[in-house]
Formats: sequence, structure tokens, C-alpha cells
Amino acid sequence: MTPSEQRRALIVLLLVIYLMIAGFGLVIPLLPFFARAFNAEPWQITLMFSAFSLGQFISEPFWGKLSDRIGRRPVLIMTIAGVGVTYVMFAFAPTIWAAFAIRFVNGLFAGNISTLQGALADITPPDKRAGRMGIMSAAFSAGFSTGPAIGGLLAQPSRGPLGFQLPLLVAAGFVFAFPNGGNAASGLAFRVVGGANYFFFDWLGVGGQVGYSLGGLNYDSTFAGSHTYAVLDFGGGLIFQF
Repeated sequence: MTPSEQRRALIVLLLVIYLMIAGFGLVIPLLPFFARAFNAEPWQITLMFSAFSLGQFISEPFWGKLSDRIGRRPVLIMTIAGVGVTYVMFAFAPTIWAAFAIRFVNGLFAGNISTLQGALADITPPDKRAGRMGIMSAAFSAGFSTGPAIGGLLAQPSRGPLGFQLPLLVAAGFVFAFPNGGNAASGLAFRVVGGANYFFFDWLGVGGQVGYSLGGLNYDSTFAGSHTYAVLDFGGGLIFQF
């Protein structure tokens, strides 16, 4: 792979990472909408939000090992498509428990960070690997810091409980458009050599998900029962932005 191809593939992988992590944070400022729509208790909203991280915790080693056997590309295509479908389902969840189940499945599909790390390692020369892993971490942080802001800015307080649908549908649109609009670059990013065992990357991703799952509990319990819906949908995103 030429240096130009490596750069294009790197950009694709970084964009995928950004989308996966932004989806985690996008829901944070929408929690009051869910609480109002489902008349849910704070502990139920907390459980729903944490379901995403639980799904990632379970699926990270599975997707990583599967990508070693069948290749990075099919695993990434499956997981990205699954994330897009579950975003749409999440937007139209009829009950809090349906939202919990969908959010959990969304996390299962989004647990592809270990596969993305393996793909990056596959296309990166050993002497550049540490630097590119650092860039990947930056994309990870960018997704987490901007996801809540995007969710807050796209929310529609005037629609009441339905105000959380637009951010989720926009997120699904980006996920679905990405593989189709970037086929040339995606082929480069996913055309990697399988066979190496990146078990370390699997559990590195798992450790991160445990931290996010535990760290999110306090925010959920504090704000899920708030009645300041019109303020929190916007302000909550900016709190995490800055």
C-alpha cells in the first residue's frame, strides 16, 4: 500500500471511530426527552444509557476475534450497518424497556473499536504505529466531546417528548451514507491482512467501556429526572463540549 493509500485509509478509519463514539455521547442531552416521553424514573434512564456500554463491553472481544478469522472489512460493514439500523429503531422506541433493549443492541454493534484498532495496525508500518494510535485516540476524544453537543443542537424542544428523534435519525443517516459515499476509500481501509491476534486491543477496548459505563451513572441519575427540558437539551451538550 502506497503512502497516499495509507493516508486515505487512515482517514476512513478515523471517521468510523468518530461516528461510533459520537453516537455514545449524542444521547446524553436527550435523556430528559426520554424521561418525559416514557414517564420513566431516573434509575430507568440510567439503566437505558448504561446499556450501550454494557453491549460494547460484551461485544468488543467477539468482534475483534471474528475480524482475525474472517477479515476486518466484513466485520466493519456488519457493525456499521447494525449501528445505523438501531439508531432508527431507537428513535421510535415505544417504551423505556424497548429503548433499553435497542440501546443494548446498538452497543453490541458499536463494539468494533478493537477491530478498528486491528485494521489500523494492519495498514501501519511498525515505526509509525504508536503515532497513529495516538491519532486514533484523538478521534475517540473528538467523538465523545462533540457527540453531546450535536445531540443538543439538533434536539427540538418544541416537539415535546418527540424532540429526541431528529438527532438519532441524522446520526443514522450519516452512518448509512458513510460506507456508500466512500466506497473507494473504504476498500482501501478494509483491505487489510488478517491472521494476527490482536487480543490486547480487544480488552483495551473493553477496559475503556467499563470506565465510560461507570462514569456515566452519576450524570444520568442527576439529570434524568429534571424538568428543564428546553434548557438541558442544548446546555447538556455544551457542558460536555467544554
